[in-house]
Amino acid sequence: KDVEAGDFVRSPEYHARQHIQRFIYAVNQPYVRDGIQSAFTNVSVFDTPYLEALFGGAEFPDGTFMIDYLDEIKENLKKNPSADYIASRGEYLNAVLVAAFLGFDFVDTAGLVLFDAKGKILVEETDKALREELEKHENAVLPGFYGSTPDGEIKTFSRGGSDITGSLVARAIGADVYENWTDVSGFLMADPRIVKKPKQIASISYKELRELSYMGASVHHEDAIYPARMANVPINIRN
Repeated sequence: KDVEAGDFVRSPEYHARQHIQRFIYAVNQPYVRDGIQSAFTNVSVFDTPYLEALFGGAEFPDGTFMIDYLDEIKENLKKNPSADYIASRGEYLNAVLVAAFLGFDFVDTAGLVLFDAKGKILVEETDKALREELEKHENAVLPGFYGSTPDGEIKTFSRGGSDITGSLVARAIGADVYENWTDVSGFLMADPRIVKKPKQIASISYKELRELSYMGASVHHEDAIYPARMANVPINIRN
């Protein structure tokens, strides 16, 4: 207010640094409670100086800025979007943030990961769309978990669907290996939440992995095996 009188007002950058983790937590929890307002249910709770301090300086190769993506979400929220759209924005913004941090291109999977009108994944059409798009980028970050239907609406996979996106991308680019990072070190012989220190399975076939995933082993989504298998891409479970 009055610097000469010793009454200082802290800069927006200071407040952004102090609250960045709280903000990111809200961004990633669309319906979070305990007094933290979700950025998706009301993006406008964060004023413009705050957002500019937090995101404004991050510029992408195409000349867009981080704050542009939040403005886009804020406008779309006014149009009564679907639950799938809202649920997908955490994954979307995570990819935007990581792309900005790494200096890579952000490539949205909407329009590339394709579903039919009934919500079934179109594997071959998706493979073609991803391959053609990713040939244009030396390095890219893609959000998992969602794609789009023929009418352009966002469609999400079931829980753990980011595994499927990774497998689809691995197939499309002919990856040497598909590394799936999760909360356990490799594929284990038993659930570590039930059995103490279960032994690790060093190698497993695609068929065995899919059967175990189908039977409830949550380390890897059952539908993520097929695309990698089609291209003979090894799957490496990492932690």
